[in-house]
Amino acid sequence: MRGGQRNRTTIKVYGDPSGSSRQHAGPSDWEAVWNEFRSYPNINIVRCVEADHPHVKDRVNAANAMLLNSQGEARVTIDARCKELIADFEQCVWATDSNDRPIGEISKRDKRRTHMSDAISYFFERDFGLGGHPTGPQQTVIG
Repeated sequence: MRGGQRNRTTIKVYGDPSGSSRQHAGPSDWEAVWNEFRSYPNINIVRCVEADHPHVKDRVNAANAMLLNSQGEARVTIDARCKELIADFEQCVWATDSNDRPIGEISKRDKRRTHMSDAISYFFERDFGLGGHPTGPQQTVIG
């Protein structure tokens, strides 16, 4: 093949846009990721990290619709070995104010929760959300 393109693997990378900000000397978190991948000539990276944060409600709605949409369709299968992700989906709740009203953010009270579901929700919202990019398959397997 021309240009050393033979046997290249394509990897789509999704994540939190805040990784692009610099809060220390040196490259941002995402710059460090992109720089690391450059050292692997057989890997083609597709950057699927948006410049701005999607709204939390949009990410939650996209995740819920992937798990079970309004037509009763499950558009994603989560492998049973993904125990922390499953626990996140089962246990994450909306944060509330002093009057127990939802404030539009996910509760961070349980320090073990939200990391996995936050991570995967960027993928769900970008490729399958209402404002997302229709680049992914309609059925997805995680795990």
